Amino acid sequence: MVLEIAVKAAVGAPDILGDCPFSQRALLTLEEKKIPYKSHLINLSDKPQWFLEVNPEGKVPVVKFDDKWVADSDVIVGILEEKYPEPSLATPPEFASVGSKIFPSFVKFLKSKDPNDGSEQALIEELKALDDHLKAHGPFIAGEKISAVDLSLAPKLYHLEVALAHFKNWTIPDKLTHVLNYIKPQAPPETLRSDPSEFDSFISLLGQIIRNILFVIGDWKCTARSLAGMWLSCTSLSFARSYNVDRLGGIMLRQLKRALGVLDLQINCGSRGAYDSVVLGFFMELLFSRESFEKTKAAKEYIIAGWEPKVNA
Repeated sequence: MVLEIAVKAAVGAPDILGDCPFSQRALLTLEEKKIPYKSHLINLSDKPQWFLEVNPEGKVPVVKFDDKWVADSDVIVGILEEKYPEPSLATPPEFASVGSKIFPSFVKFLKSKDPNDGSEQALIEELKALDDHLKAHGPFIAGEKISAVDLSLAPKLYHLEVALAHFKNWTIPDKLTHVLNYIKPQAPPETLRSDPSEFDSFISLLGQIIRNILFVIGDWKCTARSLAGMWLSCTSLSFARSYNVDRLGGIMLRQLKRALGVLDLQINCGSRGAYDSVVLGFFMELLFSRESFEKTKAAKEYIIAGWEPKVNA
């Protein structure tokens, strides 16, 4: 059964997906659960009559369940989890409110005209709390698997990143490494590109991870050839001292996906200091790099256009 969902159209472009983070949250949930759906793009400045008839308040998103249109992303996500329990996106109750104050703090700072009103520091404190949580419990908010709270937070962090960069020339502080790696894996430390011993240690660590994966899966025959290909890629890059770790990660990830036939590999690297976030970035699709996010995000220009009236008010 194909679900119908009505979401915001882009400002000035009614045929293109718009910038509503709550609409994206619902779309992300549908994508992560692999639920077939048909989307209706709603121009909020010229709402169609049929939409107002089924949804008099005119809010988005709304999803049609059993001939009834249901509003509110919280309610929608709850119904989807109940009706489509696999794969589970349920968040443990103790983690359900993590990061919940980030979006209102972001909006206040974005709209602020007074640099001394404390809104920037308040946002940094909320991001620092998220950073501390991810350090203790990550890579996702509830651990190794993505859950509903991540899908709620991802669009809001995307709006934060795009809008603050454009309107305030502001970025998430570099010291919040766990937040930065949570939304999109960062480039590895410079030492991995310049110090041969550090690079060789990194290669060795990748080899250990690959062997652990194969041990868990236990299917050496189907993966041996691809393993050899991966290892040759590593050793040749190491021997040539190219130090292009980003390229190495891409090569190995593609090889691994091809060998194992998986699209979303979850690996617990344990506590490995500076290498941990780098390796996780290679082998896990975190928030902004997930296929579901790429398919459901609004283009940056439409996020900027959506926030501009509020910033200039």
